[in-house]
Amino acid sequence: MRPMESTHFTYTRLAPRPSSHFSCFSTSISTSTGLFSNRPGKAPAGPQPSRGPEFAHDHLYSPVALLQSGSTGAVLERYEYDAYGNFYVLEPNFADDPDGKSDYGNPYLFTGRRVDILDNGSLTIQYNRNRYYDYYTGRWTTHDPLGIDPAGSETNPFGVTTQYRNGMNLYEYAYSYPLLALDPYGSFSLKLGFLVWWPKLRGIWETIKAVRAIGLCDEKCTDSEPTVLPLPDPIPDSWKYGYTSGMATPMFTVRTSLCSFGCSGGCRRLCIDTCSCTYSWWYYKVTARDRRRLKRAGFKFTDDKGRWPEQHEKEHVRKIKEECWRDLVKAVHEIVWGEHNQCMCPRKAECYQEVIDLRVQAETHRCDRRNYYFDWKHYRGYRATKWAKDMYDRADKLWRDFTKQANRKKLECDAM
Repeated sequence: MRPMESTHFTYTRLAPRPSSHFSCFSTSISTSTGLFSNRPGKAPAGPQPSRGPEFAHDHLYSPVALLQSGSTGAVLERYEYDAYGNFYVLEPNFADDPDGKSDYGNPYLFTGRRVDILDNGSLTIQYNRNRYYDYYTGRWTTHDPLGIDPAGSETNPFGVTTQYRNGMNLYEYAYSYPLLALDPYGSFSLKLGFLVWWPKLRGIWETIKAVRAIGLCDEKCTDSEPTVLPLPDPIPDSWKYGYTSGMATPMFTVRTSLCSFGCSGGCRRLCIDTCSCTYSWWYYKVTARDRRRLKRAGFKFTDDKGRWPEQHEKEHVRKIKEECWRDLVKAVHEIVWGEHNQCMCPRKAECYQEVIDLRVQAETHRCDRRNYYFDWKHYRGYRATKWAKDMYDRADKLWRDFTKQANRKKLECDAM
């Protein structure tokens, strides 16, 4: 062991320290005075970056490079470690640092934890929340704070292999396997497999929380029962020149509100309260008897593809459930889950609410446009074809008008 005659610090297993947090991906360095110098109140020597730098780390989250924030990401300093955490400070070109110390006062080293460099560099000791770790001996300075567990759940609760939460050696670090395990809290070791999956699991959980708070549109369009009408008897002679055998109408409901998820102060963002799709549809039911009657009277009651009213309207329903609903969900999610829907002032969030309302109206008319185009191309008879063409032109104009309004409104919101 190295001599500690000049050291004037007393370490306990739960010694208090300033609160600090280390990000698994990058973290900014604090340049406050007295955090890690053995002369309190004295700022670390060396140049200080104008902006907080960031870390590049290895599989144990040990910083391997200190990067300047910004578009360049220039390397300011590099770090290497042996198996048990002894660190070596390098220049950006991988040359040894002359004094072996961080020129930027970086206290985050092995496994991303804070390090005390004491007695002018003669002693380095790492703070892991519940106890201190010594690189030189590769072990903890105090025993496992979880201690002994005499109430083990195994057959022999007092067996030596069940009484110790983290192994029989209360001073052992990371199962004596520091290349693939670490102990960030000084209480229990984590193997690398867990470390690899934990950020992914955490990301999934954060996504689930965001989806619950902000909301998504329903995955499917809700089915509805059709209204089935019998053929009139007798069949009007006017139907020889065209007819309407049925109709399918989409009904989209989108309601949003201002929520404070992930925001502070008076900032707000858009959240979905309701986003659903259904439709109403009806058609004339043509029985086998009706088909014989239509044939004798000279009526052609199918479209140009031979579809009877029920099959024709089912094709409309399919377009609503698949194509129209898909386009509406995309339009809503582009606003609610877009990069611009961050925490903002309530006035700006209300502006985006108006954009969503305009987009919903535009998509409703777009769906009508799609359906009337289908009728226009497949209906038989001059009167029915002309009616479908007129309705298509009307829906097309409304779709374009509302789309332009929504785009203009979005530009206004973006500029706020």
